[in-house]
Amino acid sequence: MIGVESPLGPIPPGRYGFGGVLASEWTKLKSVRSTVWTLLVTAFVGVGLSAIVTSAQAARWSSRTLAEQVNFDPTRSSLAGLLFAQLAIGVLGVLVVSAEYSTGPFGPRFQRRHAVHSCS
Repeated sequence: MIGVESPLGPIPPGRYGFGGVLASEWTKLKSVRSTVWTLLVTAFVGVGLSAIVTSAQAARWSSRTLAEQVNFDPTRSSLAGLLFAQLAIGVLGVLVVSAEYSTGPFGPRFQRRHAVHSCS
């Protein structure tokens, strides 16, 4: 890595491996105040909604016709909360990116237009 040039200037010597990137992303994720709440909402919505839908299906099982019982897909009803859990994870992603943008790490990258254009 020594002597490698980038459009933004020289890259400082060091080790840029997967572990370092993972540690920096984990630090960024922990620095957002609502991370814990968003992850809790994800778990409760994902598991809770799936449990509600599955129990409702089980409560109506005896009143279903034989054709409905044969065509019943237990996987589909047990994964009903997955869409809303994905929405909560998407919200967490927006919160992390907007927190990073508001603190300024994006600023130096995007203030130099020629560097951004040379990357694309």
